[in-house]
Amino acid sequence: MRVLVLGVDWHGDVAPALCGGFRALEIDADARYLLRQRRRGLRPRIEAELRATARFAPAIRRLEERRIVEATRAAVAALAPTLTVCLSPELMPAAAVEAAAASSAVAWWFADDPLSYARRGLAGPPPVLERIAGLGDPAFVAHPAWARGALEAAPYLPYAARFAPARPAYADDDRRVEGRAVVVGSPRPERAELLSEIAPALGADLAVWGWGKRGRLPTNTTTRPFRRSLRGWGVLSPEETAAVYRSASVVLNLQDRQMLGAWNPQTFDLMALGVPQVVWNQRPVDYLEHPPPFASSGDGLVELVRESIENSDSLEGAAAAFDEARSRHRWRDRAAAIAAAAP
Repeated sequence: MRVLVLGVDWHGDVAPALCGGFRALEIDADARYLLRQRRRGLRPRIEAELRATARFAPAIRRLEERRIVEATRAAVAALAPTLTVCLSPELMPAAAVEAAAASSAVAWWFADDPLSYARRGLAGPPPVLERIAGLGDPAFVAHPAWARGALEAAPYLPYAARFAPARPAYADDDRRVEGRAVVVGSPRPERAELLSEIAPALGADLAVWGWGKRGRLPTNTTTRPFRRSLRGWGVLSPEETAAVYRSASVVLNLQDRQMLGAWNPQTFDLMALGVPQVVWNQRPVDYLEHPPPFASSGDGLVELVRESIENSDSLEGAAAAFDEARSRHRWRDRAAAIAAAAP
């Protein structure tokens, strides 16, 4: 078997990790990018701004679709795969879907709700859904609530952990700052609102990292209460992120709103590092053997953070989660699930 992993938009960040999972199973795999999430350079940043406008969004979307089609055809021609795994196929135009499936078996992994297409700037349902409904291609969803319609039979397959440390964080007493709660993330409005509630209660014990220079947020009544908690001047690299995580007594995992009810990638990263965590969530899916504590309100999260700092049982929970991540939530496990479903 030879596997081609096509990364579209933010899925491109994990395409190499998934390839590493296939290689761990002694399956040849290579990754190609159709679109990159990280907007480096002046032109990509300008296009990202134009995409947010009603006037220019359709033209930018057509330009991206042409790029996706060209990159798909080039990747398939260059690698001649027996299995093509398409990450975030909801963004692929019909011609790219056909090109990916023309010469190999395919598997589709959805990182977003494919029926919330208006939020992604799409004019209608993704073309890939028609193919899945008609031909029954293997498909996976990163949130169980998206398994409906053409994806009714799609298994829930969350992302795996990026990290594989030799020593878990709970064993490094000298690296942890007692009483410190850490948040690492991007500046989304819902996180800003939550942190405006949480920061006054936790005070100096809260450190917010990874939001870029001054959080890249305006100074207003929503952001002002927690801006004093911001640390650092840039977005953290994966290595820096792991070091910050490991230094904390507990990590406050504020996942994206669309992931409420499931487990975000950060959940598995923290499990694999052996760091206690508290998750902003609402009735998460029963998927983990050792799930972290969660709450759906700012007050609830503050209470759980304080309990985690004061209660040594949180380290026992981190140890159990660490063992679970090593045994079930590596990228080789995700690759094995995809390979098993492939025709």
